[in-house]
Amino acid sequence: VLRMSISMAVVKAVASAVAGGTATLACCRAAAFPIYLQAPAVLLGSFASLIYYVRVWIQGFYFDKRCTTDANLEGRVAVVTGGTVGGLGFAAAEILARLGAKVVVTVRSDAKGEESVAKLKLSTGNPRCSYIIVDFLSKASVRHGAAAISSAHSRLDMLVLNAGVGSGPAADLWMSNVVGPFLFTEILTPLLTHTAKVHGDVRVVSVSSG
Repeated sequence: VLRMSISMAVVKAVASAVAGGTATLACCRAAAFPIYLQAPAVLLGSFASLIYYVRVWIQGFYFDKRCTTDANLEGRVAVVTGGTVGGLGFAAAEILARLGAKVVVTVRSDAKGEESVAKLKLSTGNPRCSYIIVDFLSKASVRHGAAAISSAHSRLDMLVLNAGVGSGPAADLWMSNVVGPFLFTEILTPLLTHTAKVHGDVRVVSVSSG
């Protein structure tokens, strides 16, 4: 799970306030504001930048993220797409593995898969971690990967759709971020439905960059 040190958070907060104040001062001078109005404006600009930093950057680390749970996911199966080390998918897989779930991550190469699985096992102590190669730019790869998961597992409790790309040709963006995840989920739907009927419920989570 990503962690930001308190010292780094403070440095970034101060930098945000200074940047906001400096930008406000430049605007005031450009607009020929009276001197007696510039100081309050700079303070307001600095404060606004600080609040923005706290809301956008610190919140995810210190407020919303701190969700403690003693849930026991032993026996449950989770598939996380885009499980490369260092990404959100890996962070999600790490949490689920730490709670006892059997975790399968999708990656685009054996090297990335082996690295992810090794670090998941090391950081969580959960040996029930594995990977499968799926390239969401390829319908054939998506079909093959989903079919392999359906064949290898008798249940699927959690599907986290995290894999995607943020730049490139429009066709690649559409395939990787929309068509690929939709097709992947569609093929896994019978397994998800079976799991819900037999074990009670399932979860499908689609991760957005927004």
